[in-house]
Amino acid sequence: MPDERYPSVFQIPWAQLKAEGVTAVLLDLDNTLGPWGVQTLDPQVLELLRALRTAGFSIGILSNAKQVHLRANLLQQLQGVPLVYPAQKPSTKGFLKLLQELENPSPQFTVMVGDQWCTDVLGAKRLGLRAVLIKPFDPASEPWWARLRRAVERLIVR
Repeated sequence: MPDERYPSVFQIPWAQLKAEGVTAVLLDLDNTLGPWGVQTLDPQVLELLRALRTAGFSIGILSNAKQVHLRANLLQQLQGVPLVYPAQKPSTKGFLKLLQELENPSPQFTVMVGDQWCTDVLGAKRLGLRAVLIKPFDPASEPWWARLRRAVERLIVR
């Protein structure tokens, strides 16, 4: 189960997490930082990423998407932010690769933020990371199979 739940990345109490010793933040991409298949991040999201880095967090992005390399505008916006795709969440493989790129922060001081229980939360918990579940950025942007998976997730979580 997630350690915490918030409506979006903008409602997470980042200063509180920093005060609790959190040093690294792993973020899902699709429906966490933008709609599913996001091509360009909103300025508000980019400002949040800058603010997290300025606050001293190491940040990185994990995505299960296979074709992120085709999103040229997005990759340009994320220059300097480690991005692992396809991460194969909930497998620990992508998580471990990203953690290595972030110079192996301690699992107890690392937070994974994502919108899906069966990938983001489950993968994080398998490594002992703190898991924050948020509501999807734009559920209507997802393909039908992703919406079906969310319905199954809701039943499991209940």
